[in-house]
Amino acid sequence: MNILTSSSIEGVTIANNHTYDYGEKGLNDTTQTLEANNVDYCGYKHKIIKEIKGIKVGILGYNGWMADEETKAQIKSDIQNLRKEGCIIVIPYFHWGLESQSIPYEVQTTLGRYAIDCGADIVYGSHPHVLQSMENYKDRLIVYSMGNFCFGGNSNPSDKRTIIVQNRFTVEDKKITNIENKVIPTLISSTTSS
Repeated sequence: MNILTSSSIEGVTIANNHTYDYGEKGLNDTTQTLEANNVDYCGYKHKIIKEIKGIKVGILGYNGWMADEETKAQIKSDIQNLRKEGCIIVIPYFHWGLESQSIPYEVQTTLGRYAIDCGADIVYGSHPHVLQSMENYKDRLIVYSMGNFCFGGNSNPSDKRTIIVQNRFTVEDKKITNIENKVIPTLISSTTSS
């Protein structure tokens, strides 16, 4: 847990393909540990709502394996509910995509665009363990995969490229009037050898 708190991590998603590796007890142990260390979490119907400089920000977490009607209905409902709770900025984070594939596939593009259509302000994604493209859709950014920033499952991945994405939102009268996105290319190691 110290790796999160000492690195100023304030929120995480628990929605991923390893969530239930140790069953319900493992998930409960994880959420209790996060709560005990004041780290917010989203995913599996949990959401993060933070007030930053007087602006409410809502963050959602999903496994994005299927673009079926049930998944879409959940996304739409969650975004609407965050808006009703006063969130000015809404950010869904998807665990999706095919491992080692540098191009997003149809499920990712469908869900990412659908989230924007439902009112999301930016969409983030991960899981392929490699960088994937970004898309400007209706003046909103979709980051399909940020690569590996930190991954305990492989201490020496062959692709060490990742990115940090910074977003600066200008809000006036409870409405976003401008979004500036800054992408910082990063490597997780000073060596490129596998």
